Formats: sequence, C-alpha cells, structure tokens
Amino acid sequence: MVAIFTNQSQAAGAYTRIVENSELFSAGFVKALSWRLAEAIALPITARDSIAELMARRAAMKVAEGFVGDANEGVTTTDRPVPDFLADRGYTD
Repeated sequence: MVAIFTNQSQAAGAYTRIVENSELFSAGFVKALSWRLAEAIALPITARDSIAELMARRAAMKVAEGFVGDANEGVTTTDRPVPDFLADRGYTD
C-alpha cells in the first residue's frame, strides 16, 4: 500500500498500469475500444468524412452502452423465492 500526502485541497491522481491479460476486460469495454480505434483510423484510411463521422457516432454509442453495463454490473435482483423456513417466521425479503 502506498500513501500520498498533500496540502492541496482539490488533489487528483491517476494510476495506470499495463494489463497483459485481455480477459480482464469486459466485453463492453472491448467493443467500445474497438469502435474508438475504428473512429481514429477511419479518416486516414478512407479519406471520407462521412465514414469518420459514422464511426464517431457508433463509438460514442458503444461507450455509453459500456457505462450502462458497468453501472448495472453490481445490481442484483431479489426474484428468488423466500425459503419456507424464513417465510414461516414472517420474513418477506
């Protein structure tokens, strides 16, 4: 563990590292990254603004979908029935 001390009232930090195991990335992240890469190379490869704009729109859409997927990742449902021994004691979830 590393501690960083500062007197700065609005301190911000960024931590980066090289991740060599691509299985650690979610499918949504991989899709969003691939569309961002497509956006970056569309204009140099095709020399057509319309293709670059299309890639930019699709990339933005995939990034937004990725945020939604990340936000929902920890959401759990309580659709499972309450066991009888708990229901008999008045537990309703």
